[in-house]
Amino acid sequence: MLDVRRLALRLPLIFALGGAMLAVPAASYIALGPSAATAKEQEGSGRRTRKVVAMSNKVLTKIQEVNQLINPEDEEGKKKPNFKPDYRKALAILDDIRGWDNLNSADLTQLWNFYGYVYISMDDYPRAIRAYEQILKIPDADPRFQNSIMYNLAQLYMATEQYKKTISTLDQWFKVADAPTPQAYLLYGQAYYLLDDFRNARQPVEKAIELAKERGEEPQESWYQLIRHIYYELGEKEKALDVVHILLRNWPKKIYWLQLSSMYGELNREKLQLSALEAAYRNGHLDQSKELENLAQLYLYHGVPYKAAKVMQEGMRAGLIEKDADNWELLSRGWLNAQEYEKAVEPLRQAARMSDDGELYLRLAQVYSQLDDNAKVIEALELALRKGGLRRPDDAYVLKGMAEFELDRLSDARKSFQQAAKSKNSRKLAQTWIKYIDNEAKRREEIRKFLEN
Repeated sequence: MLDVRRLALRLPLIFALGGAMLAVPAASYIALGPSAATAKEQEGSGRRTRKVVAMSNKVLTKIQEVNQLINPEDEEGKKKPNFKPDYRKALAILDDIRGWDNLNSADLTQLWNFYGYVYISMDDYPRAIRAYEQILKIPDADPRFQNSIMYNLAQLYMATEQYKKTISTLDQWFKVADAPTPQAYLLYGQAYYLLDDFRNARQPVEKAIELAKERGEEPQESWYQLIRHIYYELGEKEKALDVVHILLRNWPKKIYWLQLSSMYGELNREKLQLSALEAAYRNGHLDQSKELENLAQLYLYHGVPYKAAKVMQEGMRAGLIEKDADNWELLSRGWLNAQEYEKAVEPLRQAARMSDDGELYLRLAQVYSQLDDNAKVIEALELALRKGGLRRPDDAYVLKGMAEFELDRLSDARKSFQQAAKSKNSRKLAQTWIKYIDNEAKRREEIRKFLEN
């Protein structure tokens, strides 16, 4: 099963699987040969020594054959180019050895070690796990080797998403490990993280980063990504923000600019939120419609409408911002708030055309009114009323009546105000206009009669 959160985090497993890449290379113990070896085993606070049984010559010879079938080297010790491993034959040899009598602990250790080695090379992790687990069951096996296999098992459990087994195996391994690496602590923390146990994940990941620094090593980018997520899940947003600064300083990527802006927003540092997103924009990192829309919205929120309009206009011209009703409306809002009424007309007209109701045509009419273009006011209002869905149709009729009055269309204006008067919200204003129009019509009639006489 694919772990979705690991993919979202872009966190690769912190180990490389493969026979030659595990903590102890599979072929490394062949060099012990048939002679006896001495091992030191940690026990409590002291150490004791014990004699370790060596691999027999006949097993050693066969194991070397297996190694040549899987991971051969030439006379100079270099890997053979274009070599195709013969896994089937290698497993057949191991199966044959397994049937022999009188195998000692060293023979059994290397037998199961090479089973695991072959299965890992075949990407068959479940069988590799079963092989390595057999090594831990050998009573008098070399403890150094068992400890290394234990760590390999932890990695394999992780690869097969057996996170609880990863943790329990590492719990045992830490008790006997002389000098755990930063990678070991990171593996431990990552297993807890993938179980959503963020509190237990925190300390080992912090330890991994601290230990790497102590050794003069640079912690990897994915380590900081992991600890940032842990801090965030634990609600420690200030610490998460500090980690984002580290990520941005060392790996100045778009994702970290966006995270920085988002974190500032969550911490209510709204000016810094805008500054971070603006910096990402200046560096050419914002190339998605939603990212540019968010920047425009922030500009509007902070009272910088001209910049909001420019971001939207340039993004739409470049094909980066979708030309839908909402974005046309957002562009028009930028120009309107910047009092650039003529520039607001076309985007608002486009938005109104795409909208499901007539509200934006009503707003377009209001813009035309600011520009003293009464004919366009009436045209936009007729479209608004025809499209319908207006929250306050009486407002549309009032504005229409005023535009018609300005164009000296008194009869049409009176009809519009009569429609507006049907709403109690505009009744008083509409009746005032009707009375004024009637008086004006009467005055004009008296003037006409006077001139005729």
